[in-house]
Amino acid sequence: MFPTNSVVAIYRNRDQVERAVKELQKFDIDIQKLSIVGKGYATGDDTIAYFNAVVPGVGAVLVSGPLMSYIVGALEDAIAVGGVAVIGAGLCSLGIPKNSAVYYESALKLGRFLLAAHGEAAEVTRAWDIIKITGPSEINTHSSTEVQAIGA
Repeated sequence: MFPTNSVVAIYRNRDQVERAVKELQKFDIDIQKLSIVGKGYATGDDTIAYFNAVVPGVGAVLVSGPLMSYIVGALEDAIAVGGVAVIGAGLCSLGIPKNSAVYYESALKLGRFLLAAHGEAAEVTRAWDIIKITGPSEINTHSSTEVQAIGA
């Protein structure tokens, strides 16, 4: 499993996500530990990698960052995790509880954007401190102990 500590923020539009990523970069957060998911998201010159796919129930989305490899794996294996679709399966693979993954998928269906930072607990705490000042509509943290506690 990938690092099981994450902070996930929901933003209303692409501009907000891009501003948040720039803020994280300004404070030397490792961009390779960031994942972005959104419908109609276009990549810029500083995007490391992206995956464009049509996800059942969500539509066309663009995914960048560590989450991308888990979603690609879920698409290739055509799996679903207990009522969670492909993006949710990728989120669960990163240690995010199933109920939260379903919630994040719902936000994507409404046209929202997700920004997630993954890593050691201290890295995630630092990212949370930066992300919270960027004005997300919602921000949550997840850890391996949380997943274990709910039996995921």
